[in-house]
Amino acid sequence: VGNLAFSSDKAMIEDKFGVFGKVTDVFLPMDANHKPRGFAFVTFSEAREAEDCAENLNDKEFDGRVVRVNIARPRPARDARPRGPPRRRDDYDGPRGGGPRGGGYGYR
Repeated sequence: VGNLAFSSDKAMIEDKFGVFGKVTDVFLPMDANHKPRGFAFVTFSEAREAEDCAENLNDKEFDGRVVRVNIARPRPARDARPRGPPRRRDDYDGPRGGGPRGGGYGYR
């Protein structure tokens, strides 16, 4: 659910969306300051309930805002191949310090 008012809370969302079926979870992400980020994930017990909700509430007013209601799609799987051990530094990699190439942080 996108474009939620920052005043929308879990109970309000569960009440509104529960009309379409059994809501099993409402996840309302918060920012670092513990303020809502303006979207939520609502989980229903049955896929058909979620579809009915999306069809009926998408682009409708909720808590003073027109919300977007979409069915979440799984993200594509990331490449699970192991990337191998980290590359080791050796003498052929060049200077190791953070200073000028000529030799570290000493006097010139």
